[in-house]
Amino acid sequence: MKQSITEYLDYRDYLVDFYKEKRADSSYFTYRFIASKVGVDASHIAKIFSKKRHVPDKSVSTFIDLCKFNKRDAECFRLLIKFNKAKTEKESKQWYECILALKDVTAVTVDKAQYEFFNKWYYIAVLVLLEFHEFDGDYKWLAHKVTPQITENEAKQAIELLVELDLIKKYQNGNYRPTNKNITTGDTIRQVAIKNHQQETMKMASESLFRHKLQDRNISTVTLAIDHKDLPAIDEIIDQFRQTLMRHSEETTKPDSVYQLNVQLFPMTNKE
Repeated sequence: MKQSITEYLDYRDYLVDFYKEKRADSSYFTYRFIASKVGVDASHIAKIFSKKRHVPDKSVSTFIDLCKFNKRDAECFRLLIKFNKAKTEKESKQWYECILALKDVTAVTVDKAQYEFFNKWYYIAVLVLLEFHEFDGDYKWLAHKVTPQITENEAKQAIELLVELDLIKKYQNGNYRPTNKNITTGDTIRQVAIKNHQQETMKMASESLFRHKLQDRNISTVTLAIDHKDLPAIDEIIDQFRQTLMRHSEETTKPDSVYQLNVQLFPMTNKE
């Protein structure tokens, strides 16, 4: 295989690529052949490859033998199965962090940094803060500036991570400022880390009810009756609203605060 199993987020994508490569070299390498080797019905192999089913627990070892994984890749394969079968965000996070730990140090440096960037809410808050506030290395000031307040060590870790990701840099005058570069993320980050970030900020929105004065926040709720087929149109209205606020933010000449906006639309009943 050109790519290691450690480069995949879904083990079934690896199996499909593995199958295509073997099939190109050997015409006998069919679903039926695989089924005979792993002890799974050929129709079930097709469903695994189309992501409609998972590898049965009893067949994990036979799939490892089929792919001729070394010890590390075999462990990664097992973890990916657990990750893809995870029922909760907590489980997904747990298994993904285990997968990261297995990757080569040189290959995973950026992945880990990007994952960490979205895993702690205050990293993004500090980045936006530095867009309008110069920072000269006073971590005590930075820690107190962020709300909820963080520790000086957390403030230092935030600056170090932002520098590592080239999102900020230290200039000749000793101040740190954003580089105006965007963080690039693959499917791995989008599917795992961003969910963690959203979960954290939603919790913070709830805590804001008690932490901040009414005039410093705007938290409201509305319960709607909608036709499910109108959901795409509602999504578009929400997206336009977000884009309008982002344009307004970009046009602000003298910002003095960092705010977090969460727009939350979710079903409260099941469809008939």
